[in-house]
Amino acid sequence: MEINLLFEAAREGKVEVLERLLQENPSILADSRLVSPSESLLHAATKFGQFEFVHELMKLDPQIARDMNQYGFRPLDIASIMGKTAIVKAMLSSNGDLCRVAGKDSKTALHYAAINGRVEIIHHLLSTFPDCLQDITVHGETALHLAVKYYQFDAFCEMVNSLERLSKMAIINGEDGDGNTVLHLAVSTKQYACLKILVGENSSMRGTLKLNVRNGKGLTALDVSDMVIQDFYDVKVRETLQHAGAKRAQECTSITAQLETNHDHHLHHRESRNWFEYFKFQKQRDSPSEARNTLLVVAALITTVTFQAAVNPPLGLFDESRVNQGSSVVGVGAFKTDLIFVFFNSIGFITSSLILCYLTIGFPLHRELVVSLGSMFITYSAAFNVYITGSKAGAGVQAIAWYVQLAALILPHLFRRPPWFNLRRIRAWCC
Repeated sequence: MEINLLFEAAREGKVEVLERLLQENPSILADSRLVSPSESLLHAATKFGQFEFVHELMKLDPQIARDMNQYGFRPLDIASIMGKTAIVKAMLSSNGDLCRVAGKDSKTALHYAAINGRVEIIHHLLSTFPDCLQDITVHGETALHLAVKYYQFDAFCEMVNSLERLSKMAIINGEDGDGNTVLHLAVSTKQYACLKILVGENSSMRGTLKLNVRNGKGLTALDVSDMVIQDFYDVKVRETLQHAGAKRAQECTSITAQLETNHDHHLHHRESRNWFEYFKFQKQRDSPSEARNTLLVVAALITTVTFQAAVNPPLGLFDESRVNQGSSVVGVGAFKTDLIFVFFNSIGFITSSLILCYLTIGFPLHRELVVSLGSMFITYSAAFNVYITGSKAGAGVQAIAWYVQLAALILPHLFRRPPWFNLRRIRAWCC
């Protein structure tokens, strides 16, 4: 019953009831936490904006401000969300460390103030605790990211002004968990007013802002503007970015060696670019997964073609009749071209098979794949052996043909050390 009266007093701001109940039961504040662990008295008083009650509670128990309710919010978070500036000041005057205590999703009071556009609270927090600007959420977002994400232009302006005042301009280039900067978000959400602050002709940010940062998808802000363009205002956004010096990711790669050339020359270069240069693999543009998939397709095709050549070799392979009609046994020299065919076809088959093995390491059923490829090699060798021994080629030719296939098995391994090759492990086995 006393606890119910206490919470009712918190909601109505009756400090005298709090004092009376404390006189009757000095441990009533502790008891309130046990009876109602999902929400503290300070939560209740804050939600109803009861400044005097909050002030008194903070004097009696400063640590109560660190309590989190069942939804992951601390009293300071609630005050920031609701814009209770006086209560925010009262809490921070008793315990300044609260400013950077993270709650739900690692959000601080500044994050909530930015999300809800509480300019006065932002001003107080940054004037008193400027390091709050560096705090990030669990998704890597600064308060600047959140202000743009939730279309809080006034809050964004307040924080940008604070960056200049506090000489913390570099924070504007911070990236969230997806690699997006504030500029990426402003472009993707089409907030032209924010863009004017960031890249406008009179912007103080233009010397600090990194215009061509790539996000997690490899896109610059100009790339993002190309994707969201729909009307005249979107075209204006793109022109503003280009005027400030923004470039597409592909342009940044292609003009690395020409950073001092003018914009017109760069456009001309793009139009006359060599197509071979355009389509070749570029680490900055092409993802490893795309390159791997392409290599798998090409390697599988080469493996298929070379295996087929072994099972169904060209007509006349190791056929002595086309070399010397009058001899029953033909020497090595006569089959030189045939041996060259066997050697390079085997090299192609083994190398492409190794590529398939290397690129599928870590895949499910990888061992089974290796076994199947090994079986194909045995079949491949047996097929050639049938044709070689079935001919009337001399014993020397047959022996050389086997040496050729042995060389084809070994040589591809010399080009690149296999991923499973570990010299220390081999040495340990030997010892």
